[in-house]
Amino acid sequence: MVGSNHYYTMEQQANGKSLLEGFPSRSELIDLIETAVGRAVTASISQLMLQLRSEFTAMSERISTLDNKLTLVNTEVLSVTADHSVRITALEKRTSELAGQSVSDSILLDQKVESISEVELAIQKLKETNKELHQTVDDLEQKTRERNLRITGLSVQTNSAVLEVCSFIRDKLDVQDFHESDITNVVLVNKKKTSSSTLSGLQSTLEDSSHTTRPTIIVTFVNKKIRDKILLKRRSLKGSHIGLSEDLTLLSSRFLAMCRKDTRVKSTWSWEGKLYLTLIKDEKKRRVFPFMTLDEQLVNI
Repeated sequence: MVGSNHYYTMEQQANGKSLLEGFPSRSELIDLIETAVGRAVTASISQLMLQLRSEFTAMSERISTLDNKLTLVNTEVLSVTADHSVRITALEKRTSELAGQSVSDSILLDQKVESISEVELAIQKLKETNKELHQTVDDLEQKTRERNLRITGLSVQTNSAVLEVCSFIRDKLDVQDFHESDITNVVLVNKKKTSSSTLSGLQSTLEDSSHTTRPTIIVTFVNKKIRDKILLKRRSLKGSHIGLSEDLTLLSSRFLAMCRKDTRVKSTWSWEGKLYLTLIKDEKKRRVFPFMTLDEQLVNI
């Protein structure tokens, strides 16, 4: 078996040598392979170089396009920047002008505020002066009425008003020592018309002597002492629907009328032209003034 195998092997070797006799040698084969590989590599490199050149060309074109766009953008940015710079400079100038104007306006405003304050102060002083003047005039007018009394609700005939007033004073007010000579003037004040009676001795001159009315009767006495004596009797008229009061100025009369309608006020009256009231709250006697509102005078009450 060994001999046989050895024979076969030798035979095969002989046959192999005979077959390999037509093939190139190892060195030649290596040269062929290296040549083939070199050619393949060269072809691949050439193809790769062509591809790289194509991509490089495309990239160069893109870079050129981008460079052109960048140039345009840069030009536009420079233009916009220059425009903005001009506008910023203008705005800074305008801001500076406005700041200066603001300072000027602030100074002018302060001056105007000061002027307004001075005007308001002057107006306030004028109001106070005007109020004082009105009060002085009202006091002077009230002074001219200090000998007068007003009688309301008394029915009289115009041709005998003086005699009826005298009778009223003696009988209703119980002033027995009163005489007609204590009266210097009687004026009948009606809603639509006014008729007056001026005594000359015991004679009186009246319009429409046959007319009977319930006017407001303004009686002027010879002196204030007599007037005050009669005024003190007015409490005896309570419940008679006849009123007896001082002859107040229009301003004082309206103020008292307003006070009587106020729910806080209990009673009102006057004495020697001065006005007084009591409140329901405490019934304390208070003097009030017709040149101020009642709320102003009761603000702390």
